[in-house]
Amino acid sequence: MNAVALFVAAAMDRESDGWDVPDGLGPDEFIYEDVVYRLGSVEHLILTGMATGSDSAYLPKTTLTLASAAGDGQCAFVAYVVDPPGFETVPLPSGSFTCALGRAIRVEVQGDTRWFKTWYAPNTLMDGSTEESEVFRLGNLNQVVKAAKRGYGSVTVAPSSNVSFSCMPVGDLSDAMYTEPDSLGGTRYCLPEGTLLFVSVADVSAGPDEWCTRAPLTLRERVGGGTTSHASMRALIHPTGSRVSGGACCCDDEDPLCFCGLLATTPRYHTFTGGPGGVMFTALQVLDMYSDDLYFQGGTVTLCADEPWLDPTLPQKIYFEMKMYPGYQHLYTVVYDEDGEYVATVYPAQGLRETTWIETSCAGGRLRGVAETVQQPTLTVDIEVEGNLVPPAVAGHFTFPKPDGCAGARKYYTCAVDNPAPEPDTPTELIAVTAVPHEGLSFEGWAGNCAHFDQNGNYLGMLPASLPENPDDRILDETIYVKCVRAEEIQMASAMTNMAILEGVGVPLEPVGLIPCGIVMRAFLKPGAAIVIKGVRAEVPVAGAVSTALDELGYTTSPEIYLEPRKEDVLDYVRDNKASIFYFDGHGGTVDNGQTLGIVPYSPNAPTAREYWLTPDDVAPINQYAYKLAMFSTCGQAKIDLGQPWKDAFEAEAVIGWDEKTWPDVKRAYDLAFFECFNPSDPAKYRKNVQGAHDYATTIAQTQPKWKPSIAG
Repeated sequence: MNAVALFVAAAMDRESDGWDVPDGLGPDEFIYEDVVYRLGSVEHLILTGMATGSDSAYLPKTTLTLASAAGDGQCAFVAYVVDPPGFETVPLPSGSFTCALGRAIRVEVQGDTRWFKTWYAPNTLMDGSTEESEVFRLGNLNQVVKAAKRGYGSVTVAPSSNVSFSCMPVGDLSDAMYTEPDSLGGTRYCLPEGTLLFVSVADVSAGPDEWCTRAPLTLRERVGGGTTSHASMRALIHPTGSRVSGGACCCDDEDPLCFCGLLATTPRYHTFTGGPGGVMFTALQVLDMYSDDLYFQGGTVTLCADEPWLDPTLPQKIYFEMKMYPGYQHLYTVVYDEDGEYVATVYPAQGLRETTWIETSCAGGRLRGVAETVQQPTLTVDIEVEGNLVPPAVAGHFTFPKPDGCAGARKYYTCAVDNPAPEPDTPTELIAVTAVPHEGLSFEGWAGNCAHFDQNGNYLGMLPASLPENPDDRILDETIYVKCVRAEEIQMASAMTNMAILEGVGVPLEPVGLIPCGIVMRAFLKPGAAIVIKGVRAEVPVAGAVSTALDELGYTTSPEIYLEPRKEDVLDYVRDNKASIFYFDGHGGTVDNGQTLGIVPYSPNAPTAREYWLTPDDVAPINQYAYKLAMFSTCGQAKIDLGQPWKDAFEAEAVIGWDEKTWPDVKRAYDLAFFECFNPSDPAKYRKNVQGAHDYATTIAQTQPKWKPSIAG
């Protein structure tokens, strides 16, 4: 279905919902909701900005280049954003533009799809796909997407006064073949990639004072000039620039040494088939030209001499080669005799080409070879957001780093095969996947149906099928290493096994093998956490308003330790919970004769005893996470080295505190203005970083009567 058809279908869906949709759409029109727009219009530009997130002030972005116009080596395609939803009918422009990372984009080939070859989208999960429609999630910087088009190749048939050739294209694009003369008087057959030329000797004629008989064809390579003589008078040839000649053997009538037609031969046909995964090509010679002696689907021939003095047991090699369909892998070829009895299993040759051979002779019977193939596994990665608060495209994206030994992203991966000795095993690739949460969200763990490994490829276990409830059971590394395999597991036998199962006790499992499989993985994200504490002596409480502001930004706060928690409870919570922001509103200052910063979450009475003060030295040993911000709405927390002790304790990117005493109305005005700056719904107040928010909040705080320049950050 092309883009216009998709738009019309969407329009019909909307019309069934009661929307007023005009009848029909022009080739330069599209529909969004119940309105028809023109491609390239101002409205189209606005809608594509909304679809791509280029107008978002807070999402990470990159340059996306869609080479979607038809051109040299390229097929036309249409693209549109499918996540976040709502823009499925808004076509994206051709060329380069800004797009938010995490967007899921559907691409679909247009026009005559027979010309489509494969998708070019490096390091994405659709790279190398031959599907006419694909979806990828944008995670790479400066991503380029192309729909590669089949190119042309050629086969040249040399001129001959003695031979007339029959030439016929074979393939889906046979109608696109054309011919042109070559410089040596022959005919060049130009064929699209994937279309072959069937050449046969149609007739042989003799000139004056000579006689001629049919003879094998000869192929000459375009590069290097090597010659291959084929034991057949017909061949199916890939358009790789080869030159076909031969087809006749002629002698003078009076030549006593002419061998043309001297030896009578009988062809013995063998059959080799590629099965569902590809096409088998065969020949009596090495397949330098990727040509087939007799049949497209795997025929070959053994020349058996009829003369009694020639040895029929003379060995001849039959070469065969699998040309795989995309997404399939050749495991081996099983060869049977004409009675169906097993003869041999032949494994693909190692190296650049999958050419191999089996030996036969005229004394043996006909052979039949059947290729065993397997579909290659694929990888699917997606994002799941706790509570579905935001679409996955807004929550984060994923990348595929390629350290040494890692394959990166593509459509198909190698299927792991344990071959019998002495054949080498076929390994699958190690793939690194990194989950990247966007601002305001945090990573919670991985789930999937495959095995995971360390960066050296050592097996670590199976991914959990779903996100474990216990955080200790979760895989928390944002970068994970996987292969397209799953572990085959068995229960450990013991005298207590049956009883243990009846009692509901878990029975230990151990892996006994890794089985190839397609991968489906999910990265779980949740809104970022913030620790908000209202401590003692918060004279004009602002913690509640700050908590509400953080909720609006997508953060989850900590109600269990919000109101005057004990020092020990705060430390336990900081140790056991990952958070991005620490905010305290209450009493603070310095202790230890002014040498140590401190805050007071709870104190039974005033003045506060030293044991109730929470200091950076208390936090540093138990904190396991790096915070984005530590903010202290209290006195004196920037008095020592501009708050550096707190910055170190929370491993914070930024710390904000007052260096002296502050007044409640001033700090309240500052705090509320500061967090308003991170809400993109108000462009006049929005700031991209802490420094910008600090500068804006300072201007607001300065309007308070008791303002004095006492804040540092």
